[in-house]
Amino acid sequence: MTPKPDDFRLERDGDAVIATFAPTGARYTAAGGQSAAQVEAPRDGRGDYVEDEVRAMAGKLIALAAQPTPSN
Repeated sequence: MTPKPDDFRLERDGDAVIATFAPTGARYTAAGGQSAAQVEAPRDGRGDYVEDEVRAMAGKLIALAAQPTPSN
């Protein structure tokens, strides 16, 4: 299966952005402008998802969340 953006929960912890992949519980974290996310192992297996695709989607979402918001 291909992961969708809705499969992730995004949150901030200080300067870190964390993307949690809901189907497996895997957490992808990038802090302080890191380009590569660190991975915390899934809690309940990989399921039907390809890890490389999940990691790529998490990276895209983290990059979007880390962008500064335009000021008014």
